[in-house]
Amino acid sequence: MNKTDFARFMSHVNKTENCWLWTSGKNYNGYGLFRLNDKKKKAHRVSFEHHYKKLIDDKIIIKQTCFVRTCVNPEHLLQITVSKEIRYVKIRSNEPKPCKRCKNLLFHYLYPTDDSDSVKANTIVCKACGKRAPKGMLPEQIRYL
Repeated sequence: MNKTDFARFMSHVNKTENCWLWTSGKNYNGYGLFRLNDKKKKAHRVSFEHHYKKLIDDKIIIKQTCFVRTCVNPEHLLQITVSKEIRYVKIRSNEPKPCKRCKNLLFHYLYPTDDSDSVKANTIVCKACGKRAPKGMLPEQIRYL
């Protein structure tokens, strides 16, 4: 990207305290779009390529670590694999799956201790009935009261 293109790019950016928000056109998913060399590209990908001087393949995922789709701040952009993206999606899930036995949504994490059963250590269990959490639930999804 040359200086003219970069100046045009930055004219569409509103720098806030944390994020650099894209103010121009967006796609149907809410990601910013920027026309560069007669092609529409996602604005956060253009920002990543410019600031880190890397050309990235279309198959590589550039993730906003702030989870703001219009953010183009290079400090918030991370190049990740598809498997890491799937883990991010699981962590960002709004609602944990309820307990199959009692439909409770409150779980707790069993940390390993000297006197703990090794089978139950490092597992997530329902606070109401003690049943193991649904497969795939992560400690980050536990609700605490």
